[in-house]
Amino acid sequence: MPKFTALVERKSLWQYVQIKQVQESKIIESQTRLGATNQL
Repeated sequence: MPKFTALVERKSLWQYVQIKQVQESKIIESQTRLGATNQL
């Protein structure tokens, strides 16, 4: 049972990391877009 819990925790941590990376790349993308519009 402890093994199973560790597996679930690792999986949710992995999902959390992926979600965070996606959010960060979206923020960077929107900032870049804003920067590009400001330069025009």
